[in-house]
Amino acid sequence: MKDHTDFAWDKVYVFGPYTDPQTINAAVGYHWTDRHLSYDDANKIIVFCDKGKVVRYIVYSGWMSNDGNELYDRPLSPEEAAIWP
Repeated sequence: MKDHTDFAWDKVYVFGPYTDPQTINAAVGYHWTDRHLSYDDANKIIVFCDKGKVVRYIVYSGWMSNDGNELYDRPLSPEEAAIWP
């Protein structure tokens, strides 16, 4: 993913649809949002952080290799977060 982003980030979190703000805030380590970011079964919430702060998020509704296990159990580094052609 690092080759497909135009901003600095050092961790990316992937959350399943309907993930509540409290779960997202706990994962990123601070109070970032009060909003539900996805209300659709097909959506994943991808949250990019840099130096402990959220720098960008996207709501993505395409296929991911972990479909069925929507919530990764840890953040991914730029080296681990891969996009397959």
